[in-house]
Amino acid sequence: MVGISNTVTFSASVTATDPDGIDTARVFVWHGGPKEEDTDMTVPFGRPTCTAIDATTKTCVVPFTLNPRDLQKNSWAGQWKVGVDAFDRGNGGISLDV
Repeated sequence: MVGISNTVTFSASVTATDPDGIDTARVFVWHGGPKEEDTDMTVPFGRPTCTAIDATTKTCVVPFTLNPRDLQKNSWAGQWKVGVDAFDRGNGGISLDV
């Protein structure tokens, strides 16, 4: 939960697998419509740290830092969305939004 004065840090993780192996993955958090269209606010995220599970699978942990002073609208209270991008070692990737 984000209050009104203290900066909040949190992390999210994603585990992805692909026959070519996973290069990296990232997680992003935003408020608004679909990420390609009407995004009101995106939480800044850091560089993912990825750990290989096996030759085709990695778990990546993504750090976030949110300063409540960046939340300038009361309408940003409530539900936010989470998206994930995973990139394989070949020439592809996948994106999921929730």
